[in-house]
Amino acid sequence: MRTAAAVSVAVCAAACGAALYAGWVPGSPDADVPAHDVLISLGAARPGCGGDCYDPPIIEAGAGAEVLWFNADTGFHTVTSGPYGGHDGAFDSGRIGPGGSYSALLEPGRHAYHCALHPWMHGIVVVG
Repeated sequence: MRTAAAVSVAVCAAACGAALYAGWVPGSPDADVPAHDVLISLGAARPGCGGDCYDPPIIEAGAGAEVLWFNADTGFHTVTSGPYGGHDGAFDSGRIGPGGSYSALLEPGRHAYHCALHPWMHGIVVVG
C-alpha cells in the first residue's frame, strides 16, 4: 500500500521530470537515501538549516567527474550556479522535487551555487 506522500512524490516526479528513487519517501532517514555527492538535507526549505542545507556545503571533484545532488527534503529546491540573485548561467537544475536528483559535469574551477527558491541555501563545488 502506498502512502499519500509516496503517491504525491511519484506524481510530482512524473510531472516535473525528476529522477525519482524507488522506495524512498520524503522524511526517510538519511540511511535510506541513494548514493549522491551532495544531499539536499531534510528541513532545508526552512530557514535555520545553517551550513547543512547542502551537505556537504563544499565538495571537491576530480576533473571530468559528474556531481550528483539528491533532494531528501519534502520541498522543492534548485541547484543554480552563482550567488543568490546572480545566476551566472553555468548550470541550473530547475526545480528538483522530493526524492529527485540532478547531476552536472562541471568545468575545472570553483563553482558557487545556491537554491533559487531559498536564499539561505548555498554551496561550492571545486573541480580540479
